Amino acid sequence: MPRLLWLDEIVYRWLQFHRTCATPARADALQDVVIGALIVLIAIAALSGGRRRPRALAASVLATVTGVAAGEIMKTAIERLRPRALPITSGANSFPSGHIMNTTLIATAAYLLVRRSAAPRWVRTLTGAIALASVGLQVVARVQRGSHWVTDVPGSVLVAIAWTLGAGAFARLSSSRRVVAALLAIAVFAVAYRVPAVRLRLPSALDDAALRAATPAGEEDSALRADTGAPPEQRLIVPGAPGGTALKVALQARCADHPRDCCASITATVNDWTSSPLTISSAWHELHLEPPPGVLRNGPNTVALTVRDPHCGDGRGCVGIGVSFARVAPRT
Repeated sequence: MPRLLWLDEIVYRWLQFHRTCATPARADALQDVVIGALIVLIAIAALSGGRRRPRALAASVLATVTGVAAGEIMKTAIERLRPRALPITSGANSFPSGHIMNTTLIATAAYLLVRRSAAPRWVRTLTGAIALASVGLQVVARVQRGSHWVTDVPGSVLVAIAWTLGAGAFARLSSSRRVVAALLAIAVFAVAYRVPAVRLRLPSALDDAALRAATPAGEEDSALRADTGAPPEQRLIVPGAPGGTALKVALQARCADHPRDCCASITATVNDWTSSPLTISSAWHELHLEPPPGVLRNGPNTVALTVRDPHCGDGRGCVGIGVSFARVAPRT
């Protein structure tokens, strides 16, 4: 993953300039399509493969259910910042993606059940196409919404496929060994949930060890309280850094009346350079800007964030920008 963070950074920056206030709704609509596709897959599998092979159907259901549980354990035991998190966030379990992994579990189990049945060839082909489409659309929805990185996708899909294909090995274990394995899994989940320090940390494009170390213990996200009186323009003086090529600002859009339902189009001006318009929401997140060479200075940098086009649930009052921190960083 460290060698692929550049890919996450490229997609992250592209999305921040192409995301609009309608993006979350579009991603949710895609997810509704995925749910419909999975319902169709389950129906085809139950009618073509499960009706005549009830034991195979039961095994597929069991493999899917245990796979979902395994995914939750992994998400708890692995610490990775989500794209919509901040460097000081804890519990931002980005890997594996539960939505992508669960969709792949269901799609793979359904496809295998149909493929191993006596269903006509066109039914098996149709099942495979729907399975691939459901996983692909889920991937687009989760990345587009800013819930997961591009590099979360391959592992989430492969873990789900591997679990489905290997579940039979677990079923062949003796009863005592299955009980031991289940108890061990529960213990891993409990310890990782209660003791964040033992979690396996995976790198992300948002990691900032210096910022995390400088944050007072116990503050984290709770320190970033909503400022409903935030102004429509924020002017910052950000110190330069040796080799600095990127500006990173943690910010949010603020509505006085609907602080949780806020979206605004803003522009960022760094010294004499102005960015293309981009959209921010009421959730705290990082803005990543890489101005042309020479714009960022080793000394103080003047940064202006200005609301262009506010959008709120009631159409009024979404004019504020809240800022938590800003810094100049080297190229990711």
